[in-house]
Amino acid sequence: MKYLIPVAAAVICCACGSPAVTTNNADTTITTQQRPDTTVTAATVKETIKIGNVVYDITSATEEEFDNAQAWVSDTSEVRTLAATGGLVSRVVDTMFLRAGLRTVRLINNGDDDGDSFCQYDFLGEAPGTGQWVVLGMYYESAAYLLISKETGDTTYTMGTPVLSPDKKYFMCCNADLEAQFTPNGIQLFRNTKVPELVEEVSLEKWGPEALKWIDQQHILIKKTLPYSNSGDYQEQKPVYIRLTARK
Repeated sequence: MKYLIPVAAAVICCACGSPAVTTNNADTTITTQQRPDTTVTAATVKETIKIGNVVYDITSATEEEFDNAQAWVSDTSEVRTLAATGGLVSRVVDTMFLRAGLRTVRLINNGDDDGDSFCQYDFLGEAPGTGQWVVLGMYYESAAYLLISKETGDTTYTMGTPVLSPDKKYFMCCNADLEAQFTPNGIQLFRNTKVPELVEEVSLEKWGPEALKWIDQQHILIKKTLPYSNSGDYQEQKPVYIRLTARK
């Protein structure tokens, strides 16, 4: 299966804008009982997770809550996403051109090679409120997202599409990969600046964040995935939904 690892030769005039990654192990467990209540107390907390300088209490949520929360979803048609840029982003055969300020970023597909040099780029559009174009990059046995600043042309690699905070000062990205481990399994927090600044990358081991939605400044909903059974056999599992509540 083909996935993505950033390959320098495939990107011309791109500079990565994220600082060094800080990681922590977020699988801390508190042995207390949970009640189906949105109010977090000592009796309802099961786990905590620290992202940046904020500690979140983890409690159960519902699929209905998650589905009702708003989040940006990219268009599945690259033809439409390219047209929406008004000509600033275009594709000629295997090469994508992104005009950012005085720079042009070129992303070149190499789909003829089944080895390490394989790469394919798909334009997903502009993430609202970020000033970033989002490109999905598929490489040999890995994958990543490229955020390309519309103003500077700088490129930041992330593990998922950006989910903007309600105050628009930050965004989070997440990815679940518990089994193959070709890509990171965890959550990234970025400052929403002209060139995004990585605040922290949290690596997870016991579960994977498949998708997240920011409800308000204090609450985040996550659709999480769990590992396969101990036997290694695939078992269809119902999605699990959790709520992150920031401690004040």
